[in-house]
Amino acid sequence: RHPILRSSDVAAYRAWEAYHADGIRVEGHEYPLARVLATGEPADGEYRYRRGDGSDGWVWIIGAPVRDAQGRMTGGVVAVVDIDAAKLAAEHQRLLVAELSHRVKNVLAVVQAIATATLARADTLAGFRDAFEGRLQALAIAHSLLLNTDWRGLGLRELVEKVLAPYGEPGTRASVRGEDRRLGTKQGVAMALVLHELATNAAKHGALAADDGRLVVEWRIDEDGAAPRVTLCWREHGLAARPTVARRGLGLRLITRSVEGDLNGVVDGVADTDGMNWTISFPLAARQPLVSPIRSQDDVERPFLP
Repeated sequence: RHPILRSSDVAAYRAWEAYHADGIRVEGHEYPLARVLATGEPADGEYRYRRGDGSDGWVWIIGAPVRDAQGRMTGGVVAVVDIDAAKLAAEHQRLLVAELSHRVKNVLAVVQAIATATLARADTLAGFRDAFEGRLQALAIAHSLLLNTDWRGLGLRELVEKVLAPYGEPGTRASVRGEDRRLGTKQGVAMALVLHELATNAAKHGALAADDGRLVVEWRIDEDGAAPRVTLCWREHGLAARPTVARRGLGLRLITRSVEGDLNGVVDGVADTDGMNWTISFPLAARQPLVSPIRSQDDVERPFLP
């Protein structure tokens, strides 16, 4: 992207501007053609080259000697190959592999924490199996939705509808209302587990178990303040008697720790005359990149369960 820069000797190569991978400028004698003329052997190198318009791009310079019929070197020739796109693709692939390893470690840590806590509070093996499989399914739902968006987050409405899907067609037993917003990856996983616990409890003891039970899930977005804030209300109706809020148990602990720890929010559960009312409020996370920085191979997020 600039005219030919003629160089009378190697020292004049300073008119060309290129840099090694570590950011140090390439000296004249380091260019492949200079090395070919100095040694008579082929040479090559990959450099970030400063183009005529001021932009940088990766190039691969390959040099070889030119010899006459008697084998004497009479000069040299180089080819300059633009490898910028290939370099960027390779770096992106490296980051994706590192990110995948990071996410797998996080998921395994979460699964291990859920398994340990569920087993510690299970009365029977069958009870452990049902509770553990349900929580794994909630994780699977969140990760499936995240994959559909290349890990850029997931929609709150779609998540609520997916969690409630096993309990009937939308609008039959449960109503879902609210402006759709995208949750960050960590927020999406945490919210999936919270919604699963609420739905499981409603299916066992609440509105989804009662013949005349009804469930309303609605939320609003408050745009005031430094960041938008979600306030989600879970309202159950139609129970014959006032329910009780369990003060102990893994489900309540998971809900509390997920909302307060992973969502950086607050949660409140109140037993009304004919069903449970839950209010969950949390700030929306800033948009997250597809590839997040990895500080170390041991950089695994702390599970939300103790």
